[in-house]
Amino acid sequence: MVSLRTHAINPGVMPPNFFLFCEDFMNLFTAMLRSGSGLLGSTLLLLSAGAQAHMPYLLPNVFDLNTRNHVSIIASFTDALFVPDIAMKSDAYAVITPSGERQPITQIQYLKDLATFEVATREPGVYRITSGERLGRKARMWQQPDGVWKFVDEREPAPSHVKVVDVQSVTTADVYVTRGKANRTALAANGKGVELTLQTLPHEIVAKQAAKAELLFEGKALADVNVDFYRGSLEGMNAKPVLTARSDAQGKIAFTLPDTGTYLALIRHRTESPAGAETAWRSYSYTLTFAVVE
Repeated sequence: MVSLRTHAINPGVMPPNFFLFCEDFMNLFTAMLRSGSGLLGSTLLLLSAGAQAHMPYLLPNVFDLNTRNHVSIIASFTDALFVPDIAMKSDAYAVITPSGERQPITQIQYLKDLATFEVATREPGVYRITSGERLGRKARMWQQPDGVWKFVDEREPAPSHVKVVDVQSVTTADVYVTRGKANRTALAANGKGVELTLQTLPHEIVAKQAAKAELLFEGKALADVNVDFYRGSLEGMNAKPVLTARSDAQGKIAFTLPDTGTYLALIRHRTESPAGAETAWRSYSYTLTFAVVE
C-alpha cells in the first residue's frame, strides 16, 4: 500500500511544498490504477464532492528564508490542501514589508490550476503576502435555527418561513515568511475585512505549545467566531479540522497544534454589507497558511 509521506519541518529548513506533495499524490494515484481497486473511484469522488468548499490559499516554497532574497508563491483555490485546483486571480496581490510598506505584486503568471509569482525579500524581518480582498460570486442564502447558513438550491429550496438574502463572497488569503531576525511590523492589522493577526511570531509556532492570535473584522474584535485549523491532506475540506478554536469577547484565541507541518487557518463570517455594496449581505472567507515547527 502506498501512503503519503509525513514531512517534518525544522527551523531554517525548507518546509513541504507543492511539488513534493504532488509527487506523493501521483504515487498514490498510480498505485490505485495498478491495483484496479475501487479505492480510486472513491478517492476521486471524495476530491470532487467538496467542490462548494474550495478555499483560497497562498503557499511559499520556504517559510524561513534565512538569507534568501526572494520567495516563490503558489496561489490557488483547493479542496485538498495543498493541491491546486483553480488559479486564484486578484487585482490586489500585495506584500507588506518588514518596514511596513505595502507594495503591489503585478508580475503574476496565471495557469489554469494556479497562479505563481515571486516576492523580493531584501530586508530582514517578517513579510506579509496577501491576495487582498477579492469580491466573488453572488448567491442567495438562508440561516438555519442553529445559525448555520445554507445556499438556496433548486433541489432543496429554502423553507417558506425563513428570510432569504442576497450574498456576495469576499475571500482573502494571507501568508507570512521570515528572513533573518523577525519583527512585528507586518503583523499589524490593516483594518479591512476579516483578519487573523498573530500575537506569536510566525516562525515561533511550535507543535504542542500554545500560540496566540487575534480575530478582527474591520479592525475591531470579532467575538465568538470559530477558527478551523486544517493540516495539508488529500482528505479535502470535508475532513474535520485538526482543531477548532473560538474567539473570546476580545477576539483573542489560543491554539495548540499537535504536530509539525503546514497548516491552514480558516475563518468564515457572514454579515450585512457596507453601504453601497452590490448585495445586502457578504460572506467572508479568510485563510492564513503557516508552518508549525519542532
